[in-house]
Amino acid sequence: MNEFAMSLPRFSGQEAIDVLPDVADLLFNEASQGLMLTDASARIVRVNKTFCQITGFASEEVIGKTPVLFRSSQHPASFYEEMWQTISKQGCWQGEIWNRRRDHAIYRQWLKITEIKDQSGEVRFYLGMMQDLSEQPTRKSHSFDFIHYDRLTGLGSREMLINRFPQALAQSKATRTKLLILWIDASQLGHINEQYGLTIGDLVVRVQGLRLKKIIDEQDTLVRLYADDFVLLHQSRDACADMLCEAILDVLRQPISLGDKQISCCASIGVACFPHDSDKRETLLNAAEMAVQDAKRRGGNCVAYYNPSDGQASVRRHQILRRLSQALVEDDDALHLFFQPKWSMNSRHLTGIEALIRWRDVELGDISPAEFIPIAEQSDLIIKLDRWVVLQLCKLLPNMRGQSRELPTLSINLSARHLCQPDLCDWLLSCLSAHGVRPCELELEITETALMDNEDKASEILVELKRQGFHIALDDFGSGYSSLSHLKNMPLDTVKIDRSLIQDLTCNNKACSIVKNLTAMVADLSLNLVVEGVETIEQHELLRQLGCQQSQGYLYARPMPMQELLALLAYPAWHFSTKRE
Repeated sequence: MNEFAMSLPRFSGQEAIDVLPDVADLLFNEASQGLMLTDASARIVRVNKTFCQITGFASEEVIGKTPVLFRSSQHPASFYEEMWQTISKQGCWQGEIWNRRRDHAIYRQWLKITEIKDQSGEVRFYLGMMQDLSEQPTRKSHSFDFIHYDRLTGLGSREMLINRFPQALAQSKATRTKLLILWIDASQLGHINEQYGLTIGDLVVRVQGLRLKKIIDEQDTLVRLYADDFVLLHQSRDACADMLCEAILDVLRQPISLGDKQISCCASIGVACFPHDSDKRETLLNAAEMAVQDAKRRGGNCVAYYNPSDGQASVRRHQILRRLSQALVEDDDALHLFFQPKWSMNSRHLTGIEALIRWRDVELGDISPAEFIPIAEQSDLIIKLDRWVVLQLCKLLPNMRGQSRELPTLSINLSARHLCQPDLCDWLLSCLSAHGVRPCELELEITETALMDNEDKASEILVELKRQGFHIALDDFGSGYSSLSHLKNMPLDTVKIDRSLIQDLTCNNKACSIVKNLTAMVADLSLNLVVEGVETIEQHELLRQLGCQQSQGYLYARPMPMQELLALLAYPAWHFSTKRE
């Protein structure tokens, strides 16, 4: 094993997939210790069979992700900071660590991490070698405390939950009471870690754990599973947990003061119930987890009860993720672009074209963007999707230029996750340069959600994109949360009014007043205004009278494939009459 590890640096200058010759490749796969190879950014590029046996993860579930996936939350942030400092100074680190398997079980592991450098001395990869110590004898009392109690919060661990669950079920059966399983996502820990750091994140989790402990009954079981996810087992005569959940949400939404920082949290709770939902531990826990995901999709700060149809929805989400990932890799024309024009309401000139992604899968059929884009947005898959759109658009631009003397600005939608990628601007400029496209030919449409997630960082990136020549549009303005400060502070060129504001425009005086004042305000700010979702002649005429300059919607043209767009560019005119027959 050590001979193999020492031989690895000889191949470190090649790509990860080619780094192992035939013999070393065999040693890697068949090694008795678990092996994990990451790139210099700690993204996993390869694992062996023993690693999969130890962790329970399949290789395709971990490739491209970081080892944070395996953290048990038993160690404070300082433990990992010291570990990486040692690796940076000495080239390796080894020691005992508590990690998490795929089923969230916590286990003891011996881990050695070694730097792999190229000939110039730059770190190209890290090799992790691991051995499962969970079967080896330890001092009983120390082992029980370590495994059954969470070191960060002092609450129970997943092992305690597993041990207590049969007892709780038996008691509920004997007393004919309900057993409520509450899965609590306490604080949007990912955003807190990103904004304030891991140490502050640990303190927030500790405070939330203490707050929860104060409001539960003594006979309840409260455990911390991982990160900021807690599970509560609560006996009740009533299957409804509204009062208990409201108390939990109330205590968790209280701001946390840490020095000069005031940190606000947004909790979500999912509820499953014995015997209504199941009488099996794993099924009940899965039900509660699906319910909390539903609560998070609703925007958080709320409670969701398990619905059996959620199980079917979960299967559907996994199917979409799997097939969409394949479509991005295989390039088999399953993904394609459609285009929807924007028009001047007075001159009837074509003023812009929005590129929209469409997907027809051989297994799942036509899948609406309204379904697959929100699913992709839950992972880095949305970044790959955004970049696929940009690349395809760059490839199609020469044909568009050939059909139009003055090709209008082309718009693409940029996701919130993609907007905050550090390499976004560099990647866009590199892609455009490779295809002879200028930044001024593209408009980047962002939603207010993208700005809300990390406003300072988003603003900084948008300023740089604007400086490079890109046009910036604020999409879906007026839907959900809308802040006028974004119009004042962000480097915008265009504001797009959401279709929800004009649906009842012709019969709602308040809607007319809102659109009229928005139009005047946007004009005073020297910004362009586009109204989305125009579907009737009456809406068109009223919007024009209210001063709106540009519009987009089914009245003028539905999203169209490339061939129809080329025909439109050759003779750019809308195909309807504003006069009644």
